[in-house]
Amino acid sequence: MGGYEFLNGFFDKIVVISLKRATERHPRIEERLRGLRYEIHWGTDKDEMDLAALERSGAWSPARARQVHRNSKLMAPGHVGCAFSHRAVWQAIVENGWSRTLIFEDDVLPRPEARGPLVEQALGELPAGWDLVYLGYEHGEVTRPWDRVKQASYLAFSALRLIKWTPRQVLGLHPSPFSPHLRRAGKHHGAHAYGVTQRCARILLEAQTPVAWMADQLLLHLAIGRDVEAFLTEPKFFDQDSLQGTTRTYTT
Repeated sequence: MGGYEFLNGFFDKIVVISLKRATERHPRIEERLRGLRYEIHWGTDKDEMDLAALERSGAWSPARARQVHRNSKLMAPGHVGCAFSHRAVWQAIVENGWSRTLIFEDDVLPRPEARGPLVEQALGELPAGWDLVYLGYEHGEVTRPWDRVKQASYLAFSALRLIKWTPRQVLGLHPSPFSPHLRRAGKHHGAHAYGVTQRCARILLEAQTPVAWMADQLLLHLAIGRDVEAFLTEPKFFDQDSLQGTTRTYTT
């Protein structure tokens, strides 16, 4: 079975997050994802947000955003809009009762493997209790000896509460073997291609109320803390244009 055909059957819903003004991306995503039964979710545009009003309503908390950020930085408006966009999809998952949902951002770039049989093999290895699976990701793909040295230092710092990560999170920074085509997820960037269960959507929704996390950083946070059963596929099946610097990004 081809990869796209399998994805159509494995997931209850496939959603692509985009902005109405990102018109140059719309035909490109149609071409790239032709064969997938997906729906467009119109996201929150930073140019149309009133951050002060969102803060007054309790939907957005800049104070909490600084608190949860590793370096106590405030999210850029584009990241806030992106966070609201992903949160709205999680809300839809909960409200509609979708069991398994595949979420793309509109600059997702399929690899050749995405249309092949490895997709079925990889997702077929997910355990019954999985929550999150990265089909696309950046960072943490290779663990080098120096990374283990840094992890040991982070563990000492976390024990002394000199960094925001807990010892449990530090121990989960690097992916670990699970099956021939899956690894347990560690610290990875990107929210351009990931699947979630109904349970995971509920956890994400609760953690993002009020909005305070960048979307991919919340996935990372829950994965390294083992708050969700998170996996990544090997090989990865989707890249992202903006991470490769090939197209304009609408998040900053």
